[in-house]
Amino acid sequence: MTVLGISTSSRVLGLAVLKGEDLHDYRIRQFQERWSPVKIVRLLSSIQSFLQQYSITSVALAIPYEYRTSKESTALLSKITSYCKKKNLTLTTYRVSPFYEVCKTPKGKKKAVMRQMTLQYPELKVLYRKELRNSRPYYCKVFEAVAVAKLVSNQS
Repeated sequence: MTVLGISTSSRVLGLAVLKGEDLHDYRIRQFQERWSPVKIVRLLSSIQSFLQQYSITSVALAIPYEYRTSKESTALLSKITSYCKKKNLTLTTYRVSPFYEVCKTPKGKKKAVMRQMTLQYPELKVLYRKELRNSRPYYCKVFEAVAVAKLVSNQS
């Protein structure tokens, strides 16, 4: 099974491809421009290129916290959902909060998830180190994408 993990906001898109237990590819894409129909097309084309390149059979989508979801993000999630239905792809959605709740620490849950994914996939170590130096979260979306893809991969 080949799973595409997606974690997105209206500005940042994290993508990860798992084939079985192996991490084959991961990317972070940033879309700085204001929200527009062109921007949504650019976001979707990034996802479509991964779907075609890796012959994806299942999509795992991380949905942001409810209070963090903008109308733009909601529109994007809706477009992703309809695209997956159109292409007959299995789509599984996860709220981001449950896999952060797995962490026992009261603070630093994102760092704990990133650390856990780095332990399982050492190739993420470079991004993990970069993220620790950043003052604002940037690469976190990649780690969320890997985590949701892993959840779907483990279910099959």
